[in-house]
Amino acid sequence: MNFGLIRLLPQIIIWKYPSMLKTAELLGHTERVLHLSLSPDGGTLVSAGGDETLRLWKCFTPDPRRKRMAECNKVKKEQQGGIGAARGGIR
Repeated sequence: MNFGLIRLLPQIIIWKYPSMLKTAELLGHTERVLHLSLSPDGGTLVSAGGDETLRLWKCFTPDPRRKRMAECNKVKKEQQGGIGAARGGIR
């Protein structure tokens, strides 16, 4: 898309905070990026584009603390019987 002198590219740019240095440019979508989400361990970024594709980007080193926390939460849910356990299950 062109808006005057500005050209919008279907890309994701990762910046280091607070220095605001560009650390990565993720190219691959052919249309604008509509959504981003980070995996529970913080290691993988998923993007959804207007080109109707999902792209998985391994762009961060997973934080071991977040990984352990995600595993603990999974165990807690399993011990509680999953969704609907307090009501005697899903009917």
